[in-house]
Amino acid sequence: MNDFRCRCGALLFRAVAIRDTLEIKCRRCGTVITMRPTEPPPERRERPSGDCSCRSDPN
Repeated sequence: MNDFRCRCGALLFRAVAIRDTLEIKCRRCGTVITMRPTEPPPERRERPSGDCSCRSDPN
């Protein structure tokens, strides 16, 4: 679990992950903080099975 804190050091909340955009106001200093989920790494697409025209077969 991760602690999410304001710039002033106040604990805002604890969570495993953020799925959606979250806007929260710090009780201590009144700063409004917008948090967005981090982008997951792009998934690698599988190569299509079958004949591949990118390689030449010497046989």
